[in-house]
Amino acid sequence: MNIKRAKQEIKDAIEAYLLKDEYGAYVIPQIRQRPVLLLGAPGIGKTQIMEQIAKECGGDDVAAWKMAAINELADTNTI
Repeated sequence: MNIKRAKQEIKDAIEAYLLKDEYGAYVIPQIRQRPVLLLGAPGIGKTQIMEQIAKECGGDDVAAWKMAAINELADTNTI
């Protein structure tokens, strides 16, 4: 799978999770939503991809900050 296809599949999943009906309820209930988990060696761009997708989906830097905080905790073996 190439990077563009992987990025598009992640973006499609996130957009599906954020989709709401005419009453403002999520089409896919939050209890049915699953996290998006990227696996791979350090330095291959997992965080960079998620930051780009967050920006494209209209997100702010909150998503990037949360990922950075989680990465920092993982590096210090706190979680």
